[in-house]
Amino acid sequence: MIVNGIVLAEDGKKMSKKLQNYPDPNKILEQYGADALRYYLVTSPVMQAENLSFAESGVREVYNKVVNTLWNVVEFYNMFADQHSTFDIQHSSDHVLDRWILARLGELKRDVTNGMEAYNLPEASRPIMDFVLDLSQWYLRRSRDRFKSDDEAEKNSAVETLGYVLLELSKVMAPFTPFIAEKIYQTVNSDQRLENSESVHLAEWPVVEEDFLFDNIGLLETMNMLRESSSVANGLRKENKISTRQVLSELIFTGDFSCESGMIPSFESLFAEEINVKHVVFKKLQGESTIREIKGMADEKWKVSETNRVVVALNTELTDALKNEGLLREVVRAVNQMRKDQGLTREDRVVLSYKTDDALLQSVFTEFKDELMSSVLADDVVEGSGEKVELSGSVVELGLKKV
Repeated sequence: MIVNGIVLAEDGKKMSKKLQNYPDPNKILEQYGADALRYYLVTSPVMQAENLSFAESGVREVYNKVVNTLWNVVEFYNMFADQHSTFDIQHSSDHVLDRWILARLGELKRDVTNGMEAYNLPEASRPIMDFVLDLSQWYLRRSRDRFKSDDEAEKNSAVETLGYVLLELSKVMAPFTPFIAEKIYQTVNSDQRLENSESVHLAEWPVVEEDFLFDNIGLLETMNMLRESSSVANGLRKENKISTRQVLSELIFTGDFSCESGMIPSFESLFAEEINVKHVVFKKLQGESTIREIKGMADEKWKVSETNRVVVALNTELTDALKNEGLLREVVRAVNQMRKDQGLTREDRVVLSYKTDDALLQSVFTEFKDELMSSVLADDVVEGSGEKVELSGSVVELGLKKV
């Protein structure tokens, strides 16, 4: 049996036409859509016979974190989707990110299914938002270079994994957000490659693969700890006023990571990219001695922080070479923003011009010319005037000319 509570105004009072203490439902639907409103209500305490103080900000949050975020993922997928993809690699990819997102998808299927079978709609629907954020803010963000890779096998692995995840996700979301679920399903399955179903609402409910989930418990836990370590490392950057775009030399970390040892190098590489460090060392946890060893490294150069599960030591010393690499990333970010502002696509090649009196910035354009050209899709980098941009306290003129 499902029993609902009462939807009250945001101030906790009963909604009243006389008081006009509620937002216009038509405007809510027009601005955020039916899916956002539906998901906000179905995940709320009102579905557990408790009262809900209706807040437009809650609907807005759902729209931003679920509907809009997910559609941005779909649009990214569409940029790289190959109409000849087979999506047969569901569990065969060896890449740690692919394995992780498929395991997270397995968790989602299990949790939503269990919640639905128990007639507990909030428990069934709430995990969806967390999964969408993980898909966008971790899997996709850390996989972007793979989608653009010249290695066809690497690119196909990422594209097909994302396509499969989106298709399965649309089925899981269908009872709660029927419109965006149908739109995603029709987009990914546009030529009926995967199923004969005309609609996501006619498709079979996803199978919960308990054996696959069991085999990947260690992977899921290790990725959680890796992300926790990343948060600690970025906290150290913030405390020491070091930009996330500034390359650092080394990081050492430890914790009770339970994945198979063969995957540690993959995690180290992923960790290095996430926190923008050239070299990452994982020290196997051997009791308090390992923790004491890393905590004992703290000095003017090494900064150390910990949580209950991980300890991180970050080398914050900045050499001229590291400063140059940090400036390079600042330049790449500024140029790519200019490309975006000018409406250029990935197919548009440019000539990048620059002008600066700063010797360190000047060296970035000369010493890292090839890397810069590759990062901003430029055929050449030449001296010349352009738009003034401030980078790390120095001014440079940047110009783009479409080839």
